[in-house]
Amino acid sequence: MRYKNKLHLLGSHTTDLAEAIRYRLLAEKAIALFPDKNPQDYVAARTGPAAGAGKKRKRADADRAEGAAGGAAAATASPLPRAPPPPPPAVPSPSLAEQLAAAQEMLATERKARRVELRAVMAAREREAEARRVEAERLRARHAADEDRLRTRLAAVEREAAALRAVGGDDGQCARSRPYYWQR
Repeated sequence: MRYKNKLHLLGSHTTDLAEAIRYRLLAEKAIALFPDKNPQDYVAARTGPAAGAGKKRKRADADRAEGAAGGAAAATASPLPRAPPPPPPAVPSPSLAEQLAAAQEMLATERKARRVELRAVMAAREREAEARRVEAERLRARHAADEDRLRTRLAAVEREAAALRAVGGDDGQCARSRPYYWQR
């Protein structure tokens, strides 16, 4: 695969710039189309002496060779084109009643599918609503517990304040709100 290491300079030996460009483009096309083959073979096939002959000329050459060689060329000449395959058997068109029955069946199938989808959506929404209800109950219970805890704390603080008022007199201030140097 040494030919892949070459830069696309297949036409660099010619003096004609147009031909050099054509060779280079053919080489690039050959590499793009057949990366595992030698691009020089592709270029030679496209630029060689038989490159200008089209299908008609090739067929005419084959006919002339067949006439000159007799039946020997008949074995190597291209075979005649095949006949097209027979058309598929005709399917009778369905009657209007059959079309209606098929449409009704399709509609019933679609309705079933929609019902299944609707049930799934409703079940999902019910699960979401139940989850919200559970969360709301949990928050209510937590709030009630917090409220009970705060009520008990408030009652304890009120009892402490009443006890301080009874012992130290009532100056309108709680012992905790006074600065520490006043308590000496």
